[in-house]
Parts: sequence; structure tokens; C-alpha cells
Amino acid sequence: MIGGLLITVLLAFLFLFFSRDSSAPTLESLKAFDRDRNGVWDDLDPYILEKSTTENEKKALTFFIQSFQRVLINTDLALDVRNETGEDVHGRGSGCFRKIFGPKNPRLVTTDVRDAILNSRARITAWIHYNQKLSGAVFGLWDEKAEGNPCPF
Repeated sequence: MIGGLLITVLLAFLFLFFSRDSSAPTLESLKAFDRDRNGVWDDLDPYILEKSTTENEKKALTFFIQSFQRVLINTDLALDVRNETGEDVHGRGSGCFRKIFGPKNPRLVTTDVRDAILNSRARITAWIHYNQKLSGAVFGLWDEKAEGNPCPF
């Protein structure tokens, strides 16, 4: 009897602890301002201009950053990936980036872009939330033969 009660209390605590998301990111906390309405947060616009040398690189970097922003704003997109019920937004963005920049471009790699985007505590926290929700997911790199061109251009 006491063991059953203890398990019930423990399960209730775990449910409440893992289901609450009081630290979920907001647009304000993420400093997600896009005053020029180009789909990229204002603090990242200079980064795109600095790192891209061709129009396709600019488009791919913009698309990758936009996909990253989407998962920071809505970390529940990870559940679609984990449960295979929706598009892998981040995977498509990084697939496009790798297609245009190449997988081992010495000038710019996906982790460099990630570091530029995750430039605040709120953004890092949102990224951690996204990855926690991915827990248990098995997925690979974008497969262009099976999934088509990852780039929307």
C-alpha cells in the first residue's frame, strides 16, 4: 500500500516536472526581432552578408537560419521529428546548407552557424529544450534521393 502510494506520488511529480515548460522561449526573450521582415532575426543579417559569397550561398544560409529560428520559437517541432509525424524542419535547413556549402567547407560549417545563432542564454535554453524533446529520435542526414531537394530555390 505504501509502495503503491509512493510510486503514485513519484509518477505525479515526474509528470508535473517534465510537462511544465515555464521557461519556454518567447519572441521577446529570444530577441527575435525582424524589423526588415526578411525572415531572419536582425542580429543575424550581418552574419549572412559576411559569410556568403554567392547568391546561392546567401539563400542557403538564410534558409538554414530560418529553419533554426523555427525550432527555437517552437521547440515542439522536435516531437514531429521524434514521432515521425511531420517535416524535419531543422534537418531540411541543414541539408540545404550542406548541399550548397559542402559537408566540409573550411570557410563555414553548420556548427559555426549554430554558434552565431545561439548568442544568448534564451536561445541556448530553447535549443536545449528542442534537443530534450528529440530524445529517443533516430534520424539521419537529409536524403535528397528519397526526400527531394532540401533547398526551396
